[in-house]
Amino acid sequence: LLDAIGERDAVLGGHDWGSVMVFGAAALHPDRLRAVVPVALPHPSLLPRDPRTMWAARHFFVLRTPWAEPMLRRADFAYFGRLYRRWAPKWHGPERDATLAKSKAALADDRALSGALDYYRALSPDIPPALMRESSVPGLVIADTSDIDVTAFERSAAMLGDRSEAVV
Repeated sequence: LLDAIGERDAVLGGHDWGSVMVFGAAALHPDRLRAVVPVALPHPSLLPRDPRTMWAARHFFVLRTPWAEPMLRRADFAYFGRLYRRWAPKWHGPERDATLAKSKAALADDRALSGALDYYRALSPDIPPALMRESSVPGLVIADTSDIDVTAFERSAAMLGDRSEAVV
């Protein structure tokens, strides 16, 4: 991406899955990054693999199934409403409703829905060893305390460059 836009380096931020990609980019190409800002997930090696976390991530399994597309389309994409409530239980009002409506409209296109599900279909539980490396890239690891133990985020910051910190 940096080559395509004519940049030598960048500060890279990512939320949720994007956070995992940020840690991977820092491990694979530290020379191309000035800093990283992973948000909401710790380093992949520190993701809990306990029953509570697996239950919270159950959509990863559901969205990989062969029947995911017809299930998602059912009742005007009602599953997305349930996901929104689970992921952001305090988000209410017209902005939320408009965002949900736009998401449903975008995913009504078969290509968009299939492309969105391809992330889940391609996901492997095995993390490539190259992505598990620590990095010299400084980072600001941003988290909350609702899903994952705070120490995972603090340890994630310790896996990055000297000036890294976790903000919870």
